Amino acid sequence: MEYNKRYRRDRGMNRRRHVPSSNNSFVAEEASSSDEQLRKRRRRRNRNNALRSNRGMTEVDHSTNEQQLSHGNAIVEESDIPGFAYDSVTKRYYRVQPQSSGPNIGFRESDLRGIRQHKSFMAERERCCAKSCPSVSWLPKIMQNRELRGSNISRLTRLVTEGALRGVRKEPSYVQKGYTDIEALHSCHYMDISVDGKTIVGCWSVKRRRDEGWRDTCGARIICFKVTAGSYHKIESECRSKFGLKIRSSTYCANLIKSNLMDICVEPINDNVTCALYVTTQTVVTMHNRFSTLSRVCIEPVAEFSSVYDSTELHLPSYNMTWTCQEYVRAIAFNRNRMEIGIGLEENAMLLNISTEQTTRISGLEKGVMSLTFSADGNLLFMGVMGDNVVCSDLRMSNRDVVATYNDTKNVGWLKALRTKPDMLVTEDHVGIVSFFF
Repeated sequence: MEYNKRYRRDRGMNRRRHVPSSNNSFVAEEASSSDEQLRKRRRRRNRNNALRSNRGMTEVDHSTNEQQLSHGNAIVEESDIPGFAYDSVTKRYYRVQPQSSGPNIGFRESDLRGIRQHKSFMAERERCCAKSCPSVSWLPKIMQNRELRGSNISRLTRLVTEGALRGVRKEPSYVQKGYTDIEALHSCHYMDISVDGKTIVGCWSVKRRRDEGWRDTCGARIICFKVTAGSYHKIESECRSKFGLKIRSSTYCANLIKSNLMDICVEPINDNVTCALYVTTQTVVTMHNRFSTLSRVCIEPVAEFSSVYDSTELHLPSYNMTWTCQEYVRAIAFNRNRMEIGIGLEENAMLLNISTEQTTRISGLEKGVMSLTFSADGNLLFMGVMGDNVVCSDLRMSNRDVVATYNDTKNVGWLKALRTKPDMLVTEDHVGIVSFFF
């Protein structure tokens, strides 16, 4: 072994180099061929990198093991990645160079823009051809086979209709937008008239109509009407009533579509402003995925019943207020003398002072209060109780207990103390029986 090994010292690099003997000639030839192939691969890779850099595009995939393919017949497509194009030959994404130079022009912004314009032009031409030349390929075939005379008339009608339908444009020629929902006043819940008799305010339930027919009532609407006197004859432009009255709607209108109206009243807040008080309820879903009842008590000024027409004063916070509670509210009333709102709840009644926003509970025999009203002087509160007679509470007393009970007045849904006769009380139960108490 010592005889076959030869060592030479490289003076320039100051190292010893192994020189194989004749016995290791096969190994040396194999190593030299491997070195030669490695050098060729390196030169080929460097040449490909130089060609790629001159093409005016930068590859997203930097792999060097794949061969460089020709892009002469590549199909360039716009990719979903902004600023990149897709080459169907190499199946790679290339960055689009706006000012690149070179023989391959399929990856420039101008070429991509031209491709888009060409596709749009071809699609428009195809649509125009389909519109002007509907497909009737079945007609020459039938005439050629001489089957027109012996064919079924229903089959010919169907084929002609299908050919006409194929030539119809996909886009509509004319579009007319109309009202999809038409609302109609269904039933009246409340009606009142001003002192001078020239203004009517009322609340009606709204019935909405769709294409499939009339639907159930949903929501309510508060509307004011102006009443003027005229002749007894009918004019072509306008139709008057047989009493010679002309009724037209005014500007005030409150829409209560998304909630259920429970009760409403129109009362003067002071000598100048009259407001509409109404209560609505709706079912909501809480954060714990439970259903809960949400009631809202609202106050809004009615300009037609007020002597003040200044919008700035009518929009004051004292005339526009809303309270919410998570109890079921059935009735509402207003006490002008004490500036309080009476609210009928499920087990009792509650007084809400609109100035201080303080609340006071009043006993309702632990039953639901269906209706309530105040006396003319504001000292007495009358309550219609569910399943029991009408009771009266004296607000001047500290405990506000029940001081009177009216017989034969069970389940009274409406009661009113008359303005002109303060000592008279009118009630109406659920079957429509009206009672007067002096």
